[in-house]
Amino acid sequence: MISEMSKEKSCLILDADHDSLTTNFKKIYLGYWCLENYNNSFRELDNFNVINSKSRDEKEIEIDIKEIKKIYNSLITELSYFLNKFHNKQFSVKYWEIIIGPWLKIFLTIVRERFSSLNIAIKNYDINEVALTDFNDEDFYVHNVDDFEEKASKNINGWNSMLYAKIIKVLNYNFKILTLESKRTESRKKGINLKKKILKFFGVFNYFSKKSKYFIYSSGLKFFDTIKLQLHLKQFPSIFLKDEYKKKKIDLNLRKDLSNIFNKTSANDYEKIVRSLISDLIPTDVLENFKELEKKSLKLNWPENPDKIFTSTGYHSDEIFKIYLANKVEKGSKYIVSQHGAQFTHKNNFIELGYDKSHSFFSWGDLQKKKCVPLFNIKNIKFSKINTISKGKKLFFFMPKMSKQRKRLYDDYGQMIRDNISVEKILFNLSNKIKNSCILKLYPNEDGYKKLEDKILKEIIFKRQKFLIDRITPKKKIFENSKLILNYSDGTSFLETISSDVPTIIFLPNLNWINLDAKRDYEKLLESKILFNNEKQMSKHINNIFNDVSSWWNNSRVKNCKSNFEKKYSQRPIKNALSFLANEIEKVI
Repeated sequence: MISEMSKEKSCLILDADHDSLTTNFKKIYLGYWCLENYNNSFRELDNFNVINSKSRDEKEIEIDIKEIKKIYNSLITELSYFLNKFHNKQFSVKYWEIIIGPWLKIFLTIVRERFSSLNIAIKNYDINEVALTDFNDEDFYVHNVDDFEEKASKNINGWNSMLYAKIIKVLNYNFKILTLESKRTESRKKGINLKKKILKFFGVFNYFSKKSKYFIYSSGLKFFDTIKLQLHLKQFPSIFLKDEYKKKKIDLNLRKDLSNIFNKTSANDYEKIVRSLISDLIPTDVLENFKELEKKSLKLNWPENPDKIFTSTGYHSDEIFKIYLANKVEKGSKYIVSQHGAQFTHKNNFIELGYDKSHSFFSWGDLQKKKCVPLFNIKNIKFSKINTISKGKKLFFFMPKMSKQRKRLYDDYGQMIRDNISVEKILFNLSNKIKNSCILKLYPNEDGYKKLEDKILKEIIFKRQKFLIDRITPKKKIFENSKLILNYSDGTSFLETISSDVPTIIFLPNLNWINLDAKRDYEKLLESKILFNNEKQMSKHINNIFNDVSSWWNNSRVKNCKSNFEKKYSQRPIKNALSFLANEIEKVI
């Protein structure tokens, strides 16, 4: 029901570029990203009417996932048929799903989030005006998954305004559109850093890999571990990098001809929007540029007929690798994916193509799932069991990533702001002694995010007290120097600490995104006080145990809980881990 306050005539603002906006109506902001350019806005959030100010509840999440799965399964078949016809091919659905599935998943989630947010605004406010930045239609098209995620997250040249405008048009909303001047930016080419230059040098020897039986690509292992793994597989070691290639311009006439090809009469509003956008947003790398990339994939110094292809991350956004992979899988190569994070306990990975399309999945723990081979946390191969309790003195806090990311089914930008607010509350309620030993571990600065990070630190994290920050200390050294590690979220860092038996506590605001089959294990973490969803209670627990962390970490209840969690989700690497990994690769049939 619309409250009296929400019935007031309103102007809906959709992004941060609204300096020139003039309106007589009440300003309503779709999300926290709209406030980026206001000084002190993150310190004074209560002064703004923000739509996406709360987390999604479980019921909403389940409805969204069910809807997206249904449309995904229908569209992947239709797209495979279309692409075969367009390129004069006869490939299987699996071939095309390996190539275009990651894009389709991201496409469906981004459109769903934008559609749902608009609906919430329209249902709860009397919207008379919508402020959209001016845009050029050519800026809307995308080349590949990386390009898509970057444009949606960084709102390059008003990309999200274009998407909102198209949603509004399909749904025939009768708003007055206020057109604002956009701040145009040109995509900058990323330079090659020293590490990549060294790896590129080693690529000279890849010629000797053309007859290799195993193709190890984006394995998630360190450089020397990748070399050692291939030696254990008894083949000449090679290092392969993501191949750079020339992008192709959009063919506007072609896209216009395709504009109605995916329409469907019996579709709900969300599906109508999705189908109307496919001709715009299907990547140029699978239409205009596909033949060139296919040729390029055949000319690389990669194995010509590998028995097994092993990767951890290459299947998501490495376009040439995906074409190569699809081609080899079509011809009979076995496709092995190794886990690379905590995603397999989360509902957000409702379509995890690495798992779904692989012949075998190497997990960090014993997930008890079909085709899962239980191994160990490959990120921890270099770590011996670290006992930090006796010598560690510091409290390290692995912080939320301060980025403009907007590519999830939920408003991940808004969640990032709420996460940082919770961090500040946890820090504020620590004792002064603990505060003085606290170091905030930040992600490395990413291109285009430094201004946002500075704003979050100033207006949220440091609004009541400053703390030391660290970006460069290796995790192994952090583990050795820590008395206790705090993790905001149950991501890779948390799994690494559990696997290394480093005393750790995590904060999650709720368990809404945890899969049902993992939820009981997370509830046990709550009971053992390894996990908290209340900031004050977490701070109180840290204050109580900090002088004697070992008594808590080694009591029988906590030990049993962490042992069970480690076994299922992040097992400690065994002795001769790389030899064992090579053995498991060889055994896949």
